[in-house]
Amino acid sequence: ELRVDLRSINKVVKINNFVSLIDAKLTTKPSISYFKNIIFDVDRVGMGDLFIALNESDVPLAISKGAFGIVCEKRCDVKDKDIAFMLVSSINDALSRYIRFVFKDVDIEVYHCDSITLDILDNMDIKKKVYIHKSDIAKEFYQILDIKKNTKMIFSDDILSLKKMFFKDSIKEFNAQIKNEISILLQHPFNTSFLYKNELYKRFKIPSFKIKYIQKVLNFLDAKRVKYKLKPFTNLKHSQVVYLDDNLQIR
Repeated sequence: ELRVDLRSINKVVKINNFVSLIDAKLTTKPSISYFKNIIFDVDRVGMGDLFIALNESDVPLAISKGAFGIVCEKRCDVKDKDIAFMLVSSINDALSRYIRFVFKDVDIEVYHCDSITLDILDNMDIKKKVYIHKSDIAKEFYQILDIKKNTKMIFSDDILSLKKMFFKDSIKEFNAQIKNEISILLQHPFNTSFLYKNELYKRFKIPSFKIKYIQKVLNFLDAKRVKYKLKPFTNLKHSQVVYLDDNLQIR
């Protein structure tokens, strides 16, 4: 079960501090002083949890199950004034502020890259050293908080999302010095065989124009001494084969 223990992450247990941290408006006057966990799934809410209400219709059930706090984008009629009801303009922005606070003293490299580079990284085996941020913050909240244990680098093609989660000065544009070039041995419209550092990669399902992106990624990871394994790239988003009939309709 996915849970985030607030006390183990940031030691900020005072509700007023948390409200200020996520830039929320506290519409009640609760008597409680802390939350046990952050929960998104209303079915998993337990006594003392903070519920992030992506759907305001789930709020009554979360309260009935013992939630101490609610974060929501819309004002709800909360009869129990001991519950901390926090109104925010954007849940994603509120969670981003929390993530920024958690990572403020964490030694991690944050990179903005293009979507093709991100797709290539996402299709490689990189042993937990690299985290690929490719969805909205609410969907990846647990994973993002968990990566600070082992991850050294974060990549995303969403610069706005990165700027919300991390300080602007800490975000770098992805680039690499090319020390080892890729030699293309055989190329077809939708697959390529190539050589990199004397290792043969045969019939990888990737068009030859993307080789320059792979070359940059491999040189970057080598320079950072990150171990990786190239896979056949069968799930690249930008390399799907589409067959057309005589009328140019997709078959």
